[in-house]
Amino acid sequence: MVRNATILRLRRRRAAEAGVTLVELLISMVLLVVITGFLVGGIALGRRGYVADHASSADGETVTALDALGGLVSAALPTQAEKIGPRVAFDGRSDALDFVGLSAGHALPGGPLGFRIRRNGTNLEVEVIPPPGAAPLPQGQVSNVVLRAVSELRFSYFGAMAAGTPAVWQNEWLSADHLPALVRISVEFADSRRERPPLVVALRQR
Repeated sequence: MVRNATILRLRRRRAAEAGVTLVELLISMVLLVVITGFLVGGIALGRRGYVADHASSADGETVTALDALGGLVSAALPTQAEKIGPRVAFDGRSDALDFVGLSAGHALPGGPLGFRIRRNGTNLEVEVIPPPGAAPLPQGQVSNVVLRAVSELRFSYFGAMAAGTPAVWQNEWLSADHLPALVRISVEFADSRRERPPLVVALRQR
């Protein structure tokens, strides 16, 4: 009888211990699910923050590059093209622009220099070339990538090509004896989040 009671007590103790272990397992599983939820939420929040910061950085670089491009175009000079009558050295096309501007003389020789703005693949580049009638540059042709991941580059020009004609926007400005009043630069990107309104530049010397 005593032995049977002892065995019964041992079985009850083991059953109670097994019940506690099961409860602890369930609590651990619940805690694991909660912690996993917090981790997943934190990772998603961090990813969204990284994407937003990256987009903001790219947007800032785009604005800075377009401002620099506008400053370069605004300083175009009405330099006469060599041996071509009264026309100026300004070849404005819908997809590229060649003109003469001033160099500050830091990395390049000071004075008038030729500039070509165009899209090369997915890069928007500014090439530095000798102005009409000048000797080749000592360092050869210089090309700088201003913007990357560019899908489209378009130019348009505002002004009157000849006296007595109305000033209108046009896709080309070629063989003119004066500079246009305005140049509009439209840049499109592969990432639509980088899109900016067209940049309209007023030329200071006409």
